[in-house]
Amino acid sequence: ARDLEQATAEVIYPEARRIDLSSYLSQLVAAYEATMVAEGKHMRTEIKRDVHAYATEEAMESIVENLLENAASFTDPGGTVEVTLNVADSQAQLTVADTGPGVPQQFLPQIFERNFSARPHSPDQMNGGASNDHYGLGLWIVRRNVEGLGGKVTAYNRSGGGFAVTVSLKVA
Repeated sequence: ARDLEQATAEVIYPEARRIDLSSYLSQLVAAYEATMVAEGKHMRTEIKRDVHAYATEEAMESIVENLLENAASFTDPGGTVEVTLNVADSQAQLTVADTGPGVPQQFLPQIFERNFSARPHSPDQMNGGASNDHYGLGLWIVRRNVEGLGGKVTAYNRSGGGFAVTVSLKVA
C-alpha cells in the first residue's frame, strides 16, 4: 500500500526534467537481462541513441520494470522479450513486447484499470487468493506514471503473436 501511495504522489507531483532516455533505458534493460537469461528467455533491444525525454528516473524505473516483469511473466522459456526505443512525431516511443499468448480482445480496454488481470484463474485465486502474486497493479501503475509525465500508453496484440505496450513521452 505504501508503494502505491508513493507512486501516486510521484504521479501527482512529478518533477519531470530532461533525461537521456536512451542511456537510462539501456542501464535498466542490462540489469534485467541477467534475470531473463537465467529463466531461459531471450531479450532483444533496439534502443536509438541520444533520445531525450521529459521524465523522472523514478517514474521511468517503475514503468520499465513493470513492463519487463509483465512481458517476462507471459514469455515461455525460449521466448523473447523485445525492447525498442525510437522517435516519431516528436514523441519518444518505448515499446516492450513479448512472445506470449496475448490478451483476449474483450479484455484489452480494461488492462490498465486498477486490480484488473486477464491472467487465467487458478484454483487458489478462485478461493480468494491471488494467482502467482499478481494483483492487476503493474499496468495500472504504468498508466498512472506515464500520464503523470504527460505521456500516453497503448497496448495491443501483435499480429505474429504476443503482446506489446508502447509508452509515448514528449521529446526533450
